[in-house]
Amino acid sequence: STALYTEHCPPDVTIPYMDGGYSTAIGRSDWTISPGFLHTHRFAFPDFKVLPITSAGSIADGIWDGLRYSLFNGCGLYTLSYGHDPEAFALCRKISAILHEHSAAFCTLSPEAFVDTLRVDVYANRFPTEQETVWTLWNGRWQTVRGAVLRVPHTDGATYRDVYNEVDLTPAIAEGFAEISLTIGPRDVAVVVQRR
Repeated sequence: STALYTEHCPPDVTIPYMDGGYSTAIGRSDWTISPGFLHTHRFAFPDFKVLPITSAGSIADGIWDGLRYSLFNGCGLYTLSYGHDPEAFALCRKISAILHEHSAAFCTLSPEAFVDTLRVDVYANRFPTEQETVWTLWNGRWQTVRGAVLRVPHTDGATYRDVYNEVDLTPAIAEGFAEISLTIGPRDVAVVVQRR
């Protein structure tokens, strides 16, 4: 009846006995090796809750990047009140709202990391449920990406929306698949929701 929580992610042999931990790994990661600072514990052990710290001193590439990387991983924010630009708190609220609104997807026990995309250097993670599937995308380029980025199985009547950018999507439907076009800024994210 007690949640067991630790600093940093423990060795894999310990994780089955714990409930979660916060991580400062973003500040010690190399995006050229792990695009989007993918947190492998998050996907290998989906019932172990990883909470990335996004505050000052924990992120090598800046606070704003850390917030977006946390969303790309589908992780809740462990965000302290210091070290952020004042404007960053609006992004914290936005990310928290997305995570809460789609909590069933982000709590799935079958998340998939680095699913196929249609563009080089655009990465996607998949969080499926029976009612909806959420894809988090990260543009690893230093330029804006525009056009088709994701091809996913389509169900008749399904709707699509980029909830991060608050844009309804009208994908091209053919042969049981939806080809989704997006505009994603440099080193930025998108969150596509397919509702069935």
